[in-house]
This record gives sequence, structure tokens and C-alpha cells, in this order.
Amino acid sequence: MHGTYELTFPRGLYTIVVAEVEERFAKHSAVFTHTDSSLTIKTELSFEQLLQLRTVQSVYRKLYFKVPRPKAILGDAHFRRLLDAIRLTLQTQTFKSFRIDAAGSNSSIFRRISSSIESAINLPFDAHNGELQLRFKPEDDDGWVVLIRQTPRPLSARQWRVADMPGALNACIAAAIIRLADLKQGVLCNITAGSGTILIEALLAFPDCTAIGLEIDPCALQLCRQNLAAAQCTPTLLHADARRVPLPAQSLDVIISDLPWGERVGDRQQQPDLYSAILNESSRLLKPGGQALFLTQHTEAFNYAMKGLKEFKLLNQFRIEQSGFWPTLIQLQLLE
Repeated sequence: MHGTYELTFPRGLYTIVVAEVEERFAKHSAVFTHTDSSLTIKTELSFEQLLQLRTVQSVYRKLYFKVPRPKAILGDAHFRRLLDAIRLTLQTQTFKSFRIDAAGSNSSIFRRISSSIESAINLPFDAHNGELQLRFKPEDDDGWVVLIRQTPRPLSARQWRVADMPGALNACIAAAIIRLADLKQGVLCNITAGSGTILIEALLAFPDCTAIGLEIDPCALQLCRQNLAAAQCTPTLLHADARRVPLPAQSLDVIISDLPWGERVGDRQQQPDLYSAILNESSRLLKPGGQALFLTQHTEAFNYAMKGLKEFKLLNQFRIEQSGFWPTLIQLQLLE
């Protein structure tokens, strides 16, 4: 299924997503348009190869129709082209139903389009929960685009996630953080491991690294174990407090933490003291030149905790969209 595809991702990850696409597929793909949450690429690759991307949320086959209104897509040649693309997608994945996402999707024209597709491909239409997602949107002054998602669920809905918890990190964001850490070997510790998203993405990306997960909540630790088993990953898990980690000084190359934000997890009033303790403990645990990557919505508390802390150098800092929030990712390096 060579052609044009749109790759979507959480806003804030554009640079990291482009780097992954270029690293994996530079010889076979060309990025030619983008927004803050999508890339359009022309590629010789099959969609199965595109599904290997870890930082991408969804992969859509992109069809452009030079028509002024979506009604015109029902014209014979346009509609046959659309059906051919849908049938190709149905050959590669199993879908129970389809839906149409568009401005005015309840209008008479989109009801007619959905009815025509349903009759042609013998797949039930489900306006709310359809697995085969068809997105219709205008593009330029005299054209429309149809985006056909290539999987029943977003790629961010990882198969290994058999146990979920409130506030769990989007797996695409976790994969992006791991790419920044770039730890092909060495020892990584995921403080406040939660349900295991960062641990699993780290071991899938860098199977030769040594991974340690630390979590104080026994319920979260149990969820983490279930997801790790589903992913067939075997890091060391510690039931311990992130402020007093039972590991020797200068034993870690990388520390990563999706810190409690005080929104869905944690107590916002205690964040400044908690963050200060975690930063001090991180400076003890890291080897000289080691990195710490922290994600938090409560940047005021983090900045307060960093005041007077001279051990770290700031490498990177940017915001990422996650479930309606805009947390900040902070990448630090311990001075040598």
C-alpha cells in the first residue's frame, strides 16, 4: 500500500517524530507538509512498516479529491477510488464497523456517503464507536481530503496495556522521552513507575539496557507487573519511596519520571517538597554526566525545587499535550 499517509502525534513532539521517521525510513519516505500534530509523507513503504513508529499516535492513508464539496466524492470515479482504498485497508486489518468524522457528520450528505459506503463494503456503520475511522476535511480552496485510519485503534493504545490506571502516560510520549534519553546500554531507573509505560517503552526501544522501576503505591506496582508480563519485559521492580531510593550513589546513567502532578495523582500542596527531595536524590544516584528527564504539569513547583540546585545543567525543556493537559518535559544533565 505505497502512497501518501498522514501520521498524527501529540502536540509538542514534532521534532522527535520527524527524527524517528528520518532515522527509520529516510531512504524510502519524504515529509512534505506538517502541522503541530501531523506529518504528511509520501513513501514507498507498506503501512505495516509505518506501524513500527513508536512516537506516532495514528497512521492514516490520505486521499486528495479535487472537488468543491464532499457530495462530489460520490461521483463514480472518485467513489471507486475511495472504495478501493478502504478495501485495501480491510484486507490488512480486522474491523467490526466504520464511522465518519467530519464537521457536519450528521448532515444529509454525510448520511448519504455513509449509507453508500456501508452498502458497497458490507461493513456496519457505527457513528460513535466505528473501528474503521474515515476523516473528511477540506484542504485548500477547492479540494477535500479523506483520511483512512489503518488500524482499529490508535497506535498509542499498545497491545501490552492490559491494566490501566488514571493519569497513565500516553505511550507515544513515553517513547519520545526514551528517544531523548538515547540509552542504548547502561542503567535506567524509572522513578514513580506507575503502570509501567516508561519502563516498557524503554526496554522495547533499548533491550540491552538495564531497567529498574520504582513505585511506592502497591496497587500501581501490581498494574505495572501485569503490563510488564504482557509486554514480556523483565526489569527490576522496587517497592520504595522516590525520596529514599535503595540504590548506591552514582549507580545510574539515566533517571526518568512522570512526576505526580497533583492533578489526578499526588497532592499539589506537597509538590515543591516532593520535587526537591526527588531532585536531590537524583543527583546522588546519577553518574557524572548522567541525565534526568522529568515530566510535570506543576512547573512552578519544579522551578522552586531547582532554585539553588547547582548540580544540574538544563539540556532541553518543552511542553507536550497529554489528555487535555500541557505538561513540561525537563531534560537535565548532572555536571561532571
